[in-house]
Amino acid sequence: MLRKLLFASGLLIASFAAQAQYACDQTIEKQGYSACYNYDLKATLYTVHTMRAEDLKKDGLSRDGLKFYEESSIPARYRAKLSDYRSSGFDRSHLVSNDDQNHSAKLQKETFSLVCQSPHWPNVNRVSLLAVEKLIRRLTISNKESIVYSGNIYDRVSPKRIGAGRIAVPTETYKVVHFPTENKTLAFLIPNVPELQSSKASSFRVDVSLIEKKTGFVFK
Repeated sequence: MLRKLLFASGLLIASFAAQAQYACDQTIEKQGYSACYNYDLKATLYTVHTMRAEDLKKDGLSRDGLKFYEESSIPARYRAKLSDYRSSGFDRSHLVSNDDQNHSAKLQKETFSLVCQSPHWPNVNRVSLLAVEKLIRRLTISNKESIVYSGNIYDRVSPKRIGAGRIAVPTETYKVVHFPTENKTLAFLIPNVPELQSSKASSFRVDVSLIEKKTGFVFK
C-alpha cells in the first residue's frame, strides 16, 4: 500500500511504502522548496525543488553575509542546532544548492536554513556533490526545467550521530532529477565517506530503482 505525500504547493514529493524505515514527521514548506523531516533523526530525509533555465541563466547573487540558521518551524526538541555541527568534522552541506536558487535573495536565504543542511564529509560536499549539482544545472538549461529531489540514506539500525542534539549522519546522499519536457529521470548516489571520490558526476549515476529500494520512497 503506497501513501502519497502532497505539500500545500501541490507538488508531489514522493510515495512511501510500508517498508520505509523513516517517514516524514513534518513537512516544511518554503517558497523555493519543500522538505520531508524526521524527528528521531533530527534530519531531513529529502527536499524537492524546481529549476527553470531562465532563472539559471541570470547572474547569481553573492552569498556574502548569508548565515546558517535554525529552523524555527520545527519543535525545539526535534530541531537541528548550529552547535551540533561545531567541531564535528562535517560540512553543513546544502540539499538544495545555493547556486540553484541564487537568482532570488529570498530563495537563496531559504537554502541556509538547517532544514536544508546535512552533515556530509567535506570531500562529498565540495567535490562529488558539487560535480553532480553542476551537471544538473547544465542539463536543466538544456531541458528548460527540472524537478530535483535531494536526499539522504541512513543506517536503519544505529545511525552515526553528532553534537549534543545527536543529529543523524547519512551513509549516502542522492539526487533524483526529472525533466518534464523530455519525460526523463536521472539519479545519482554518493557514499558519504571521508575519502576523496570522483570529481566526475557520471561516476555516481545509478538507476532510480536503487534509491527507491534503499529509501522505501517511490519518486514520481
